[in-house]
Amino acid sequence: MHVTRGEVFSWITEWVEDFGVEWRECPQTISDKKAGLTSDLKALLEEDRDLRLVFLEKPVPKSLVVDLDFFYNSNVDRSYIDVGRQSRKRLKESAFGGFLRLEKYIKRKTKIGARLKGSENVRRYHRFTDGAQQLWESGVKIIDLVDDELELIAEPKKL
Repeated sequence: MHVTRGEVFSWITEWVEDFGVEWRECPQTISDKKAGLTSDLKALLEEDRDLRLVFLEKPVPKSLVVDLDFFYNSNVDRSYIDVGRQSRKRLKESAFGGFLRLEKYIKRKTKIGARLKGSENVRRYHRFTDGAQQLWESGVKIIDLVDDELELIAEPKKL
């Protein structure tokens, strides 16, 4: 899915308030020492790097360390969003997995449809936000997980 970092900030703010989840940054590599050191979501999303955020049902002990072992092996109910990088020239794909209520929220906030630049084959399950579409229409490159450029094509809503 393609979503701007500003939209991710809005989503998480709503999720914390409306669904009572807590978020934690999770390292993406073993050597990522910065992860989990900030509780300032806005500042974190302004950093120019890939991010993995984990969402946990409350109450969660503040001492709970969210590391790579936790992310891959924990039996704690959790969701995650890998937030793609965003610059003035490119918006990288993000990914989400987890709680059904958060997934339904994302589906309501996104449209479906994309294709490789110059191709006719539509990716009917690729999701994107209004913010991503506005960036694309202004000339920002929309990049998927394997660094291919996409065109965003909203599929008509099914009745």
